[in-house]
Amino acid sequence: MSELDKDQVNDFFSKAAILHPNENAVLDVTEGQEHSNIYRNYFTANYILQNLQLKSNEIILDFGCGVGRVSKLIAEKSFEVVGVDTNSVMITIAKEKFSLNNKVRYQTLTKITVESKDDYFDKAFSHWVFQHINDEDSLQWLFELKRVIKSNGKIFLFEQIKNESAESAKHMFRSPKHYLSLIEKAELKTISAFPVMRVPARGMSLWNKLPAWKFLLPIVSFIDNLTLNRKPELAGYYTYCFVLSK
Repeated sequence: MSELDKDQVNDFFSKAAILHPNENAVLDVTEGQEHSNIYRNYFTANYILQNLQLKSNEIILDFGCGVGRVSKLIAEKSFEVVGVDTNSVMITIAKEKFSLNNKVRYQTLTKITVESKDDYFDKAFSHWVFQHINDEDSLQWLFELKRVIKSNGKIFLFEQIKNESAESAKHMFRSPKHYLSLIEKAELKTISAFPVMRVPARGMSLWNKLPAWKFLLPIVSFIDNLTLNRKPELAGYYTYCFVLSK
């Protein structure tokens, strides 16, 4: 039985959004992590965009959009983005700071339903979202994502994983097998599952010793991609991408 506490999760992200009314709210809210978050923001946004392979005519669902840091980037490469989140404080910030004309629409989720007709979205993705949702609700949300995705659409789940599940009141590290089990119960097909980020990482370690020179971000990112699968026994945890279809 999951120990995740919905109220604690919501309270944590509300406070994070008030403390950091920007992308820092959904990265690392620990005091003094603003420098590291420059790289986290760059690296995570890049692997999301690379895997989504967006087209200009596509409609995208950003499930658990937070303050909208990725929604705006995706809107620049697609036809429309709908960002949804259960946290109303973050949605307010998203509307104020991370909109792109009329190409991004933000919605606060009040129940396990996305305000959308069936088979509407070409693609849906979530990033570090299901790790804050218990198994029972995760399964219902997977069914809901399945409902709103087109028959030839795809779902991308980017989630932090460990080989053995571990959890707290606000966060759950599931194993890859655990996620695959939930996906199977939701009657979705797993196209592929692979790591996109590891912690600790060589590139991040190097960035934390450097000044905030943004022209170095591609170089540091290349180092992390190059060493992603080296000595996996030394990784504390990974972020995996699960690519799903109906």
